[in-house]
Amino acid sequence: MIDVLIALLPVIVAGMYFYGFSTLGVIAVGAVASVIAEAVFNVIVKRKQTIKDLSAVVTGIIVALILPPYIPLWVVAVGSIFATVVVKLFFGGLGNNFMNPAGAAKAFIIASWAATMIKPSDFSAERTAPVFDSKLLSMIVGQVKGNIGEVSIAAILLGGLYLVIRRKISIVTPLTAILSSAAMAALLGYDVQSKVLVGSLFFAAVFMAGEPYTTPKSALAQAIFGLGFGIVSMIIMILGYNSEGPYYAVIILNLFTPVIDHFTSKKTVKEAAK
Repeated sequence: MIDVLIALLPVIVAGMYFYGFSTLGVIAVGAVASVIAEAVFNVIVKRKQTIKDLSAVVTGIIVALILPPYIPLWVVAVGSIFATVVVKLFFGGLGNNFMNPAGAAKAFIIASWAATMIKPSDFSAERTAPVFDSKLLSMIVGQVKGNIGEVSIAAILLGGLYLVIRRKISIVTPLTAILSSAAMAALLGYDVQSKVLVGSLFFAAVFMAGEPYTTPKSALAQAIFGLGFGIVSMIIMILGYNSEGPYYAVIILNLFTPVIDHFTSKKTVKEAAK
């Protein structure tokens, strides 16, 4: 979890740079609400305290990063509590949840308080001018667009590279996810650059689809998961006109993880060969 927190630092810094220091309040509320929720839950059910593993901190921060900077803080708190208690602790805690907590919290917030996701007329970002004259370079390095953790693809990839080097995630899932997204966008007849170079896709691919507890274990299974992620993301984003497609894709594919693991396990493959 410490490695994940380190990997998230570039993303947090990029969010602060483009949206201002107020983003720290959103992130802090997400983390604190998640930790308190886990501590209280453990007391209620008389379970050994688990907040020292820092998973609650990571969950709260990721929930905050996939939300806009202008969202009411109470929504962030409720989302973090939902992710921690309902999605993770109800199923046994870290490593036992069947779905990505932050992805589920995102879907819950959109379903419950969609209006809070709409940008208010009086909101202005810290930086409104592009960082570079090149549109492509600005899309990669950073721009004022999307949720807090989505503004800089470069920052997301930097964090992802750190996790791969530290062997905390496999490169197979994120790489397959991004490549399949590009192929699907092209297949649907849309401009690959405008549809794929978006922060939500990269953030979900690196920090959520690459998460080891709710995604497949073998390299083949991870490739299948990444392929499905890319296809579902583009279908929702392009055909469904929903920019939050990658987050829905993660939790949808999470449901198929046991099936993918089963049919790609060595035992099943050997039985099929016979």
